Amino acid sequence: NIFSINIAEAMVGDEDADFQGLNCFGIADIAIINGLIHHLIIDFGIDVEEFYKTLSKLYCEILLEFPTKNDPMVKLLINKKNEYVKWDWQGYHEINCLRYFNIGKTIPLSKTRFMVHLSNKNEK
Repeated sequence: NIFSINIAEAMVGDEDADFQGLNCFGIADIAIINGLIHHLIIDFGIDVEEFYKTLSKLYCEILLEFPTKNDPMVKLLINKKNEYVKWDWQGYHEINCLRYFNIGKTIPLSKTRFMVHLSNKNEK
């Protein structure tokens, strides 16, 4: 069996089955989100606060890869969008994230990406 969903649409849509599919219908409470955040927020246009709020409804723990504004893919997506996109961890994403998660250890992955451990402030 294969279960396939559009992650961006499932995060913001009204279809409960797609939303619940994001955490395998409650089976998965831990996630590794790698190479995805910039596509969901910049490319698809998901609101930053809504992104973290939605994740908090799905997962207890998350390892989140965050590409900085100097990352080549982030630059490409912002240029393609052709409008101002606020993209900073400190002072923007971090503030929105802290509404729903405790922020743990941060691990540099490269000059333009890091991994951050998030723990849900509220049990799902």
